[in-house]
Amino acid sequence: SSSTIGHQEGLPLGGFFYRRIVSAAFVGSSTNTVTSMCEGGPGKAPVSCASAPNVYWGTTNPTWQVGLNSSFRFFQNWGLDMRVEGSGGNIFPDRNMGPRIQSTPFSRSINLRDDPVIVAYNAFREGITPFRAGYLKLSEVSLTYTLADALTRRLGASRGSIGLQVNNVAQLWRESWYTMEAEKWLTGEDRESFWVPTAEQRGG
Repeated sequence: SSSTIGHQEGLPLGGFFYRRIVSAAFVGSSTNTVTSMCEGGPGKAPVSCASAPNVYWGTTNPTWQVGLNSSFRFFQNWGLDMRVEGSGGNIFPDRNMGPRIQSTPFSRSINLRDDPVIVAYNAFREGITPFRAGYLKLSEVSLTYTLADALTRRLGASRGSIGLQVNNVAQLWRESWYTMEAEKWLTGEDRESFWVPTAEQRGG
């Protein structure tokens, strides 16, 4: 079944529902054919992924947001202001990342096909790559110089300043660096940053 974003009683708004694989294995020596079992639903035993229902993975709405402002004054006339902001606690189902990963010729997993869980997810043919969307960024930095009173009076003003502002300065933290380490997307090296379960999370 296709993934959905919606609401279910007792769960947060904007929930993401999708099949979740609990086990997978290659059939014989083939790396193109896998058998996979998915969650069967709350309180139910795993079922074949071919007939598995969508289950709740998490909310697509941030569960926390933060905004911090700092101001510094130095050398009497200079001022430096900064803002850090971010949000998190949510996941984002990207429908574009999956096809990009699969079409990346240097992707180890696509070439070797040595992880049955990844092969099974790719077999869904939906191209969805859910990832944890938490982030913190230095969103704004501004530098201000307050003009001397003598100069502002000559300009016919009571006060004056000159400022420089830069927006979206730097990413300080991202819960899932999916856009920066393409080779880790499907190799297992960084899978804990995605919503694909690790071997430990699968129970072995």
